[in-house]
Amino acid sequence: MQRNHQKRGLLLLTAGVLGLGLAIGLSAKDAWTAPESAASVKNPLADNAAAVTAGKKIYEDRCADCHGSKGKGDGPAATDLDPKPGDLSKASMNDQPDGALFWKISEGKKPMPTYKSKLSEEQRWQVINYVRTLAPKNNK
Repeated sequence: MQRNHQKRGLLLLTAGVLGLGLAIGLSAKDAWTAPESAASVKNPLADNAAAVTAGKKIYEDRCADCHGSKGKGDGPAATDLDPKPGDLSKASMNDQPDGALFWKISEGKKPMPTYKSKLSEEQRWQVINYVRTLAPKNNK
């Protein structure tokens, strides 16, 4: 009797752990959230037209193969990627602070590589300034 009780307890514990793991896995896959400390970092090149121009060149060279020329996540290299690249042309992109985008570009997340050592800080901010031109502005 005690053995069956222990077995049942172990099964419930295992099911709970698997359920929690599944819930964490789904939420982690669906959402890519920067830490609050990163999201609060201010863009030193905000509202800088020259940074937008420079960012466009970097984007075309480093980002368009996956994210596409218009940022829709439909670049030629996107077909082989799982998960698919994010759509940078959605208005919801403007809901993300510049600091969060900077963190994401810097850190990367499979299949997107980290650009921390591939682009300077200034270049990453320039890319963010350009990416902001791909999405329509939110009317808040």
